[in-house]
Amino acid sequence: MRALCFWRILATVSVTAGEVTRDYSHAIVGCWLGSRKFEIYHADGTWGVKRTEDAPEDVSGRRWHVRGNKLIITQPGDHGLETAVLTIISLTDHKMVLEVSGYKEELTRYSADCQNET
Repeated sequence: MRALCFWRILATVSVTAGEVTRDYSHAIVGCWLGSRKFEIYHADGTWGVKRTEDAPEDVSGRRWHVRGNKLIITQPGDHGLETAVLTIISLTDHKMVLEVSGYKEELTRYSADCQNET
């Protein structure tokens, strides 16, 4: 019985020790430039888009949160608000790589006001 308990504890510790989780919810906050637009993630869970540095930010109905390595975004769509789940492949101080349906997008961090690349 003791041997069974020992192996159960050892297996649990081994699995837990191998899991490295990162809190992406703080690291994602800021302005990012993708292939077609700026994406701005705010600490209050809203996010917006800008077509250029000088364009107004559109945040209408947009919300975001992170669960594990998944970025869950809500945005206006053709039939009201739509939700998408993107996988965070990597996130550094300067680059973020997201994947959805096999498509990867690399974004570059910009300054908080979206005026300068950092």
